[in-house]
Amino acid sequence: MAFNADSGVYPQLRYNPLPQLSNTENTMSDQRVTRNKAVQFTYTIADEDGNVVEQVDLPVNYVHGGGKMGLIESIEKAMEGSRSGDKVKVQVPPEEGFGEYDASLTFEDDIANVPPQFLKVGSKV
Repeated sequence: MAFNADSGVYPQLRYNPLPQLSNTENTMSDQRVTRNKAVQFTYTIADEDGNVVEQVDLPVNYVHGGGKMGLIESIEKAMEGSRSGDKVKVQVPPEEGFGEYDASLTFEDDIANVPPQFLKVGSKV
């Protein structure tokens, strides 16, 4: 699915941060996402109508505030201060995500040319 910046369509991202314990005396709910903490999160990407486009239930790991770790900056900012179990909703415009929509990167083909193993929703090529 393409997100077209011209139409104002932006993916909605919902993150569920799961901070790692850095001190065994603290409970998980006492931990907040702060700079240099190891964080795990799962996420869901939904379109402007709330339809789920992608859902990742396998935790993603990163060090919060650790620099260019590949995490989109607005997502990292939104997760700052959250606790385990919190749900964080972030709207990421194309220029902060994967870039503006480029029609030249899209193509159409006859369904008969698609191998049978890829004829289901969610197939990855």
